[in-house]
Amino acid sequence: MGWENNIDSSTSLSLNSTEHLIILEYRKADEITRAMVLKALSIDGALNVKGKEELA
Repeated sequence: MGWENNIDSSTSLSLNSTEHLIILEYRKADEITRAMVLKALSIDGALNVKGKEELA
């Protein structure tokens, strides 16, 4: 899909229960909600992600 993997695969991440729930909910979210989450975290620009209303 054109994504670049900038994460060192030899690094293991440990998630607390809140972080785990955030990831699960993000995966279930629709495209617009995901775009809003990325924007709120200020990482939407780095990933070049846009909501549907910005794609039109």
